[in-house]
Amino acid sequence: MLMCVAAFACISVACAHNDDKKISYDQLPAAAKEFVVSHFANVKVKKITMDTDDQDYEVRLANGAEVNFRSNGEWKNVEARKGVPSSCVPAAILSYVNSSYAGKAIVKIERESQGGYEIQLSGMSEVELKFDAEGNFLRKDS
Repeated sequence: MLMCVAAFACISVACAHNDDKKISYDQLPAAAKEFVVSHFANVKVKKITMDTDDQDYEVRLANGAEVNFRSNGEWKNVEARKGVPSSCVPAAILSYVNSSYAGKAIVKIERESQGGYEIQLSGMSEVELKFDAEGNFLRKDS
């Protein structure tokens, strides 16, 4: 009896926290579809989920990249082990990284709600570089 109660509790908790719903590419907002086509034109979409609580989207691509979008289709972050496409990165940030961290690839870029950016570089997973909305370097957080 105790085993049944424990199993039921585990299943209930697992179901309560699974707010992701698999959706088709056509169900993505237009801005999200345009972003995927513009920056990952030759990469197949592997899986798309929508968080039913906040209506955010997660797009996983066949090359291992992942893009998260807000409910309106604006991108929140892009992660790619082999490097985020440079077309996703503001020119000022790309220039700073190329001159200050030559040979490092941007493996994650996140657009913060207040308009700035946060990036992570290859081989430096515990370091975050912060930039303002115009792409000016602010600080390095470790």
